[in-house]
Amino acid sequence: MFPDCQTIIMNQNYRSTPNILQVGNHIIKNNTVRVAKDMVTDKPAGFEVVHFHGKNDFEETQWVAGEIREILKTEKAAYSDITILYRANHISRNIEQALIKANIPYSIFGGIKFFERKEIKDVLSFLRLMVIGDNISFLRIFNHPARGLGKKFLGRLSYLAREQNLSLLKALQRNISDTELAKKGAVEFLKIIEELQAISKTKSISDLVKDILEKSGLAELYRKDGDQDRLENIKELVSSMLLLEKENNEGINVEEYLQEVSLYTDLDTQNENQDKVKLMTIHISKGLEFPYVFLCGFTEGVIPSALSIKERRKRAIEEERRLTYVAVTRAEKRFYITDSEGFNFTTGLNKYPSRFLFEIKEEFYVRKGKLSPEIIQNNQAGKTSVPDGDAQAFKVGDTVMHEVFKKGKVIQVNFDKNEYRIDFFEIGKEKPIDFSFGFLTKIEGDQHAEAPAQGDGPAMAEDLKSHLGSLGDPFAKQDKQTDPKEEKEWHSPAATLPDNEKEIQNDKKGNKWWKFGN
Repeated sequence: MFPDCQTIIMNQNYRSTPNILQVGNHIIKNNTVRVAKDMVTDKPAGFEVVHFHGKNDFEETQWVAGEIREILKTEKAAYSDITILYRANHISRNIEQALIKANIPYSIFGGIKFFERKEIKDVLSFLRLMVIGDNISFLRIFNHPARGLGKKFLGRLSYLAREQNLSLLKALQRNISDTELAKKGAVEFLKIIEELQAISKTKSISDLVKDILEKSGLAELYRKDGDQDRLENIKELVSSMLLLEKENNEGINVEEYLQEVSLYTDLDTQNENQDKVKLMTIHISKGLEFPYVFLCGFTEGVIPSALSIKERRKRAIEEERRLTYVAVTRAEKRFYITDSEGFNFTTGLNKYPSRFLFEIKEEFYVRKGKLSPEIIQNNQAGKTSVPDGDAQAFKVGDTVMHEVFKKGKVIQVNFDKNEYRIDFFEIGKEKPIDFSFGFLTKIEGDQHAEAPAQGDGPAMAEDLKSHLGSLGDPFAKQDKQTDPKEEKEWHSPAATLPDNEKEIQNDKKGNKWWKFGN
């Protein structure tokens, strides 16, 4: 309609330096679904991009804290000029602890501080109740998960505690035979506390937490809740405990651990107007800009996200690469990338730098911290990558079986959308099915599954009518097929937690990593 129209590429960047832009350009050019262009700027070259590789989480975040102090000293910058980005919320735990130890004020945008998150406070409340027996911890967990202990129960217990000058836990233990207190849930709760107190005398804190989650019912609650962030935060908490034990070369008991984390949980509420370093996920940072940016946790399985890749494969990799590009181009003056070695409790594998790091020519950044030959070889061999598996498994004309829609015939293969167009005979509809959908199987040599061709006249219509008539009651069959549980299972593979089905490697003591089973 408009043959004389022109395409104008808006590739002028007014935010970042050329050194920052060329890193972003070399990452994003690996995406295929995009308009090919390189962003340019008239700004001077500025500082080189820096990549830091640490031997462990502690070394990585300590380096970040030290670099922040250096920026404040040499650049005369404010804390609020500095932003730390990460792909997943659980990454903030390492960063927060390093900043607190370095006395660097910070705030989390669009999220909650790690030790203030609900699932973390639940676990810490159990630990405090076992050691201190305080009322605040008791009130948080005595009926969580629900044990049928309501307002009437709590009112009676509170009255007895005041009358006898006891804590709520001690009052319950002393008066468990009271008519209004002798409930099944209360008896079970006291039994859990007693068992955990006995276990704490022989087990390290990391093993104790695994028992707390299982015996209290919190594991089952989080599993049913299906919130991936909560599961990752719990794993990160246990990971921090294992690292603490490794640093001390011995197990840490409950009292020692509570004393350690009190530094992170007893902080006074800071003034919102106070000058602070900003912490946020990459998603939250979209559309924003900051003079100095750190991208932490640049690890395979974190970015790109292992869960996203399992769900959406190639399309997910391109989206994760776009996220990385967003992170890079938030920076105005300086940009830092950091990662570290160790064990990734999210993927259940040893940690390696993100595949995206190796898409950047080394001439475009400065590396601090040595990458071992093993890491480089593993990357070159593709061992750190999640297998793609997006290649189409079926071609036009193939007869396939779908668990819900039953038999169908592939009538189109769309490589742009990574999907098949399938004519399902039994429901009489055509539906798009993604290449990555794992519950589609090919039927070899099926002579009775041919879809009725269009335009073959009344004879084909009669054949179709006869076929449908032989299927029995279609409503009864449809009800059976569309059971809500089955529908959720087949249409929501993303709800499955891959980590739940994997047994993580043994820790240094030979104890198997606690997992959320099905």
